[in-house]
Amino acid sequence: MTIEGRPQSEWNQVYYSQRRDRLADAVSDYLTCDNTSARQCYEEMLAEVDGWIDHHRVQMKKAQALKYLLMGENDVTIDFPSNKQFLTE
Repeated sequence: MTIEGRPQSEWNQVYYSQRRDRLADAVSDYLTCDNTSARQCYEEMLAEVDGWIDHHRVQMKKAQALKYLLMGENDVTIDFPSNKQFLTE
């Protein structure tokens, strides 16, 4: 049960219906705009999907790097400046 006292399956149906309504609103916004072409709608939808792909690629790399460190496979090489560099700075 949820806070509202509804079973989870009913809540899921409400959520799916609301999600579909939000999609319908976005599509309607593009299709009813006199200044927006079908091509622009297509390109913006594609750009949004590409944005999700890029975002999650970055997050995946970060998660992989953390796992690499957690598994003890980290690089313990420390670069110390040479004596010449250290003395001139």
